[in-house]
Amino acid sequence: MTEAIVVDQALQARKHDPADPMNDYELEAVISYHLRQDDPAYREHDDNILAEQTEYLTGISLDADGRIRTLLADGQNHNDHPEPEGETHCWLYHDLYDHRNLDWAGILRIGSVRPDIKVVQQYLVNMHCFDLSVS
Repeated sequence: MTEAIVVDQALQARKHDPADPMNDYELEAVISYHLRQDDPAYREHDDNILAEQTEYLTGISLDADGRIRTLLADGQNHNDHPEPEGETHCWLYHDLYDHRNLDWAGILRIGSVRPDIKVVQQYLVNMHCFDLSVS
């Protein structure tokens, strides 16, 4: 999360700098869940991705009344059936079983988790800079 905040702060500064040609950006985390090496479906030279989640992180460094702008670390219990003594579920875990339909057997097949931070920088290009004439 800290890395994403640092990247977002730098991109926010660039976005608001009139001298910088970058006019907007997108920042997201792609979390890949890979099969355990002892899983029967594991293939040596394959990605072995069991599930993948994408979380929007653009603006994560901006304070929204003290709330972090992502579900990744919101501190909320996302357990659909919280009981007084029940489990606390983070968003990623909830998303795996409730929205990705990964049951207990599927979750137990996870051998590694790989988060990637992806940045898309967007630019407006002044078409007057290009010579579009046909010779």
